[in-house]
Amino acid sequence: MVERSHVQFRAIWNNVSDGVARDAADYWTQQRLLPQGVDPTDRVSQLIAAAYEGDRLVAVATGEVANLPHLRREFVFIRVSVHPEARRHRIAYEMSEYAVRVLEEWAQGDEQNHIAGAALVIESAALREASAYPEWPIGFRAPADTAGGWHLVGYNKTGQQVRVAWFNHTRVR
Repeated sequence: MVERSHVQFRAIWNNVSDGVARDAADYWTQQRLLPQGVDPTDRVSQLIAAAYEGDRLVAVATGEVANLPHLRREFVFIRVSVHPEARRHRIAYEMSEYAVRVLEEWAQGDEQNHIAGAALVIESAALREASAYPEWPIGFRAPADTAGGWHLVGYNKTGQQVRVAWFNHTRVR
């Protein structure tokens, strides 16, 4: 567990406790964050990290492994959600940085694992300024333990940016 200011970040990837699972399912339901027909308990297996203010869940990071064919590698695509009352406190940036560190530690410890890094799709209009740069500048808190930060690598079918943060131990083939 890592604490930054008043928020505690907890690593969850492949180790979800019943309490965090319940908190996350309640959070997604209350915030109406999941697509229709998606059971919150199914999404629990994708949890990477959770952020708490006291005993209240204020942010989650989830991830799914997917291949980026043009990079010839698999990445964990992360999603970060911050409770509306906790926004504007850089929690989303800190959560994405923390999630990448959790994933990199996991990837290094599993020799059968071929995950090259983390990836994300830029959905938030709040990131419009950062999205103008091919690599996010220092002010946007690139994960410190990755090879250089969040790099623009293309666009998805709906025109949203796709960015990756390579793990330091990754080598291209």
